This record gives sequence, structure tokens and C-alpha cells, in this order.
Amino acid sequence: MADTPQLVAHRGYASRYPENTMVAMEAAIAAGARYIECDIQFSQDRVALLFHDERLQRTTGQSGSILTTPFAKIRQLDACESSRLGDAFNAIPVPQLNDLIALLQRHPDVIAFVELKEETLNHFGIELVVDQVVEQLQPVIKQCVLISFNAQAMVYARHTPTPCTSIGWAIHHWNDDAHATAQQLRPDYLFCNYQKLPPEPQPLWKGPWRWALYEVTDAALALKLFQRGAELIETMAVGELADALARHQQLR
Repeated sequence: MADTPQLVAHRGYASRYPENTMVAMEAAIAAGARYIECDIQFSQDRVALLFHDERLQRTTGQSGSILTTPFAKIRQLDACESSRLGDAFNAIPVPQLNDLIALLQRHPDVIAFVELKEETLNHFGIELVVDQVVEQLQPVIKQCVLISFNAQAMVYARHTPTPCTSIGWAIHHWNDDAHATAQQLRPDYLFCNYQKLPPEPQPLWKGPWRWALYEVTDAALALKLFQRGAELIETMAVGELADALARHQQLR
């Protein structure tokens, strides 16, 4: 077993680049990430897009909901996150799921956690969204883990006509109900905000899953969570955290 956790690039290298964009994903891979994470929302005409929020404002500066905006309009937007990153980037499009597929085909050693956002699942329906995304991902399905906070979507993903190779469930709350759901679902991965964990020495739930905890940028915290049982640490600062963990290994 490795003595440091494996890192998941949360929305790509999002601390330095516009989140969920191809430039952020490519930068994460260049920094050494072998796991990346992205979010999926649908446009009004059901084009699967890499996008976190239901509202367009934060990353594109435009008003409106992605769910009620046609792709023809979304493709004209600039997802440069100017409110956070200033004028460091421009002409950054909102990526389509097909762009992620092409990226994974160029990097066959990279695994992508593809999160189906609850707003899209609620708006378009679990079956339609899961079926479409799983079918679209087929060229790279072995490099993909479908994840969601919606447990029913993950139950359905296990039994689609074209089943997923792997699934992950992200938990909203650390409680007995969530534990029971995890035991019934038996996902390949469990995701959780590390701040929702119970105090030590209470252990992480045991099961067939691997734990992935987020959002972590500090090496000491990453190592502490790893020692507690989290094999994967999700971070927006994948380059900096990888460097800090490498320095830790050199000092051992």
C-alpha cells in the first residue's frame, strides 16, 4: 500500500484554471493527476456539459439557468471565471461531455469521476440522464466512474441496459440513514466532505468501497485523512498538494 493518498483533481486544476474546463483538466494531468473529477449538467436541449452550478452567472458572468438555455447560446459563452481569476483567461468555452471523452482517449491511464448533478437529474429525470450519459461514455467507460449525491441515480446506473463499470455515491450527511444506504448500494467509491466526518477515533465506514474525501489543500490534513482510511483525496490545488506530499516522502 502506498504511504500517501492518491489525488483527485476536483473540477480539474481548479485553483489555477477555470473549473470544469478542458484547460483545467489538461493542466491537472500535466501536474501528474491520474484521477480527475468533473460535473455534468444538461442544456435545455439535453446536451451534456461540464458545468457545476445550475445558474450560469458564477463562471460565465451571464444570467439564467443552464437547464433552460439552449446549447447554441451556451456555446457562445466564455467560462473563464473572470470574477475569480480576473482577465487571466479568455475565450474558454463550456466543454461538452464529448470533449472529456476525447481527453480520456488521449490519456488512457487517467480515470474520470463524472458527477451527475442533482439539478439535472431532477429536471430531466434519472433514467433519461443516466442512460444518455452512460451511452455517451461507452468509448471510455472503463476509465469512468459515474458518481452522484442522488443514490437512486446510482441504483439505476447499476441496472441500465448498458451498465456502468464503476459507480460512486457522495453523501450529504454522516448518519445512520446514509450508512444504511451505502451498505445497500455498495458503491465502488464513497465521497464525503471531510468536515462532515465524526470526530476521531470513530472510524470511516467499512465496506467494498474506497473513500474519497474533499476539499483538501493541506498536506498534513491529507495525510491525516489518509491514515484514517481515505485512499483518495480530492483537491482543487492538485499540483501544489502533489508537490507537498512528494516533499513529505523525501523527508521520511
